Formats: sequence, C-alpha cells, structure tokens
Amino acid sequence: MTYAALRTKIRYLRFRMQRKIAKVRFQKKALRVVGIFGILVLLEIGFLTLFHPKQASAAWYSTSGTWQFRKRITIDHTKVPTADKSNFPVLISLTDPALQQAQSSGNDILFTSVNGTTKLNHEIKTFTQSTGNLIAWVQVPTLATATDTVLYMYYGNPTATSQQAANNTWNDGGSNYYKAVWHMTETSGNVSDSTSNSNTGTPTGTTSVTGKMGNARFFNGTSDFIQVGDKNSINIGSSVDLTIEMWIKSTQARVAGQYPMFIDKEVLSPTRQGYQMYLHQDSVDSWGGEVRSAGTSGALSEATNIADGSWHFVVMKRSGANVYAFRNGAQVNSNAAPTGDLSNTNNLFMGKRSDSDDYYGGFEDEVRISATARSDDWIATEYNNQSSPSTFFSVSGQERGPVVLEWKFDEGTGTTANDTATGGHTGTLAASTATPTWQTEDMCVTGKCLKFDGSNDYLSRTYSSPTDTDLDPGTASFAVSLWFRHPTTLAGTEYLMNRFSTSGYRIYMNSPGGYINFEINDGVHSTNTVSSNQNIALNDNKWHFVEVVKNGTTSISMYIDGKLQDTQSSLSTTSSISGSSPTLYVGVYSNGTQ
Repeated sequence: MTYAALRTKIRYLRFRMQRKIAKVRFQKKALRVVGIFGILVLLEIGFLTLFHPKQASAAWYSTSGTWQFRKRITIDHTKVPTADKSNFPVLISLTDPALQQAQSSGNDILFTSVNGTTKLNHEIKTFTQSTGNLIAWVQVPTLATATDTVLYMYYGNPTATSQQAANNTWNDGGSNYYKAVWHMTETSGNVSDSTSNSNTGTPTGTTSVTGKMGNARFFNGTSDFIQVGDKNSINIGSSVDLTIEMWIKSTQARVAGQYPMFIDKEVLSPTRQGYQMYLHQDSVDSWGGEVRSAGTSGALSEATNIADGSWHFVVMKRSGANVYAFRNGAQVNSNAAPTGDLSNTNNLFMGKRSDSDDYYGGFEDEVRISATARSDDWIATEYNNQSSPSTFFSVSGQERGPVVLEWKFDEGTGTTANDTATGGHTGTLAASTATPTWQTEDMCVTGKCLKFDGSNDYLSRTYSSPTDTDLDPGTASFAVSLWFRHPTTLAGTEYLMNRFSTSGYRIYMNSPGGYINFEINDGVHSTNTVSSNQNIALNDNKWHFVEVVKNGTTSISMYIDGKLQDTQSSLSTTSSISGSSPTLYVGVYSNGTQ
C-alpha cells in the first residue's frame, strides 16, 4: 500500500481525555466537548479545521473519577409559587438518547448544584439505557421562586459506583419529616420504602403496571392490598402535623356502605383512632379522608367523582387544629380536626381498610407520609413538577469536560501551533522542503487554518514526559474529532492524524473509495477498525465532521456529520494502546516520509 501525505488545510486541533463517549452531536459553529479520559482531536481536511469548543460555564465535577458529559437543567421559577422551598425533592423525568452513554445501571448518573461541583442527593426510580429514559428524584437545597434554579446532570463514567443516596433524598435537611415514601417501582415482591425508616410493604395480589411516574400498583377492588407493619415512624403523635399524598386513578363504581380505602391506619376499638383516605363515601360520589383521636373525628371530602379514569394528585394534611384536602395542587376543603394522638397498634394498609374489607379498585403511585404539614405552595409545586415535568424544567445541550489539548490554528504565521487548553502541547509545523501554509479566514470555516500540500508537510508534537502523558489513553476511553474538506483527487491512503508506533491510534482516508477509517492497536492483539459508509466518498470537496470514540475496552464507534456510521462492540485490542509514547502527527503518517 502506498501512503501519501495529507493534502488539506487545518484550522484547529483539540485533544481531550475522556472516560467514555458514545454519541456525538453535529454543530456548525462550535463543538461542545465533555468529560475526559482519552484523546480528542479536532481537524479539518481539505481545509482541516478544528472548532473552538464552547467552554463549560461552571466547574466540572471530578470526585471519584472522571465524568465525560453533563447537561444543564433549568427549573422554571414561575412553577414554584409563593416562597422558596428547602430540601425539595424534584422529579427529573425525561427521555434523552444522550443518556445511552451512561452505565446500563445508571450508577454514574449524578446531580450537582449550579456551581457544577456540589453533589446533590438523588434517587433513581427507573432508568432504561437503551432509550435514555430516566425517572429520578433530586433533593434541591433551595428551590427558588424569584429566579430559576439550575442543576447539572452528569453521566458517562464507566468505572463509577452508584452515586445514589436514596435515604438522604428523603431526609428534609435533618428534620426527617418523610416517614415513608413508596414509589411502587418493584415489578414483583415487596414494596420498598425509600426513607431510612424501612416501612416495607408486603403485597397480597396487586399488579405492577405503568403509572403516573414509571411503575405503579393496580388493586383489583376485591382482594388486593399492601400491608405495612406497625412502626413508630408511621404513628402520628399528639400535636404532630401530618401530610399524606399520592397519585390515584380509578373507575371504581360507588357501592352503598363502602369506603374503598386508598390508605388506612386506624383502629376501631376501644375508640376509633388513626388516619385514612378513601374513594367515595357510602352513597356519595366523592373522595376524602379523616384523622381521629380518641374517637374525635376531623373528616372532610370533596363532592366530586374522581373515579373517572384519570390520574389525580390527592393530599390530606393535619395542620394544628384543622385538616385540609387538596386535589391536583389546589385546596378543595377544610374542617376542624383533633390535635391529639393518632397512633395505634394496627398495621397500615393500602387498598383496603385495616380491620375490614372496603377494597379499593384502581391505581396508586408515589404514596408518601410526612410528619409535617406541607405548605399549600409546597403541594402546588409538587403538582406542577409531577404532572408536567417537561414544563417544570428544561434541559440544555450536552457539555463535555476539560480539554487536554486544543490547537485553534489562529496564529496565521510562524511554525508553531499553540495549545490553548493547557498550554503545554505546542505543535510544530514541519516538512523536508516547506511547512504547511497558513490560510486566511475566507479560506477557512472560522478563523484561520492550515493547508497541507499532500507531499511532505505536516504538524507534529514530539512526546515529552510528563507534559504529554495525558495524551496516552492506555486502556481508557478517548475520542478523536475533526472537520475536513478533501479535494476529489485521492492518491493512496491519506492520514488525517496518527499517533502510532508499535501501538496507537490513527484516522485516515482510504483509497479507492474516499471513506474514513479509525484504527486502534495495542501491539499485542489484532487491530480494531471502524469505517464510514464505504458507498459514500468523502473526498467531495465539501466540509465533513468526523468523531471517533473508544469506550474503554468495550467498543469503538465512528460518526460522520453527527450520524453513527459504524460500531465495533467486541474489541480484541484490550491492552494499553499508549505503547512507546509516539509522536503525534497531523496530515501525515510519520516524519513526512509517507
């Protein structure tokens, strides 16, 4: 095979260390790059241009590993009424293909505050890597009502252990108001309590179904229920406030004498005491609830039939000497209530009364008990968030982490290309007769660029320890990206970039055909290669953007103009590909001789 030097122009080159990259987004004006542990090269061929990335506006989280990617989440303050909320659990529910770059378990997904580094407590309800569907709860220290609240969601760390802190997510800043939180996530077996109180529910019957947020439980109305053992944490004492909340959906018909129970922890003798919420009241189409202390009742209801096959967010709270009912974020009724002890020795039931039938037929999702009276605006904010997550917050485009090497090629003169990322990787323009030539802005995509004559000129960076050790990927993930425009004439194999001796990596244009190859080899095993579509010639004198990615020792992929071209998921090259730390070349195989 004849190796020909690259005939092209170069505007910009960037390297970056990355843990994992799996999907690339084509951008005309800027390339946004993320979390690092590998190498990123940005080139243009024909006019070889590498775009200056949009730098992250906040610091990058780096505790216990390297996260390649993050997205900015902005919570709309107009959805947070009246007052700031402290330690508010925000529902993050979205489907984003970018999250296919996270671990299949979602272990590497984490959230930070606006500074990018303060990690927040979160719990994942469900995550499906194949679709990027995520349902998670994030405890936000201050959810502001006057200004938007900004979070960052990080992902793309294949070696990370679980970043969740489920119990802490439901600890209200040390107050521990949440006494039980049942997400109904489980498809079989017991129903877990996400608080530290371990109020595990044992189902009799019930069916796991699609709910308001991920999975929910369906009760058949005749024999299904969930039972939770009697514990102090769900017994509400004298002068202790209470909030019970849940999402329900039902079409259960009213039956005289029946009070189908959403939730019940009440004892009938020697005097009635406890709390309950129910659908219908005997002969009235309605829903309601009550608290009772030593026989004294504080009951209330809304005379509206909510067994209409739609989801409703229903809440009952005791606040001092009053009890309140809320539906879909708004108060619908109130009544006087006893302030005395509500505790009893009965177990708690969902789907039936604790000491009789009154079976409920329908769905329940996200059932919670708090030993506090949640404010009206807290309840309204919950409804705004949970009923329509897509309007409660917005998600920005993907950002990538710190750049290891960045050559913009804006110098326009001289024989060096300055590294604007770390300043340590200066490139040298070289040739046996003439160096690459600087081009003016009208010949480039943005700024200035370099032109390679296809004969013997090139750009190189000679390895120097310890400065260039960050260009050695070892067995870690890395990416190489570039813009290029190549003339229609193609003689032999032309190298866009090469860092290869006994092992390494390289990108080249194949002749005949004009398609791009990315090749890695560890010097021990056979070479692994991915290619662009071999039926589409890229030596067409048009600009194209290439990014190749290596995900640890798992896979390599190639994207052309933002579209996936090829993936190899079974790698033979699993050892280090750093080899003898070879020189990095752009526009040539090596030393301008091939």
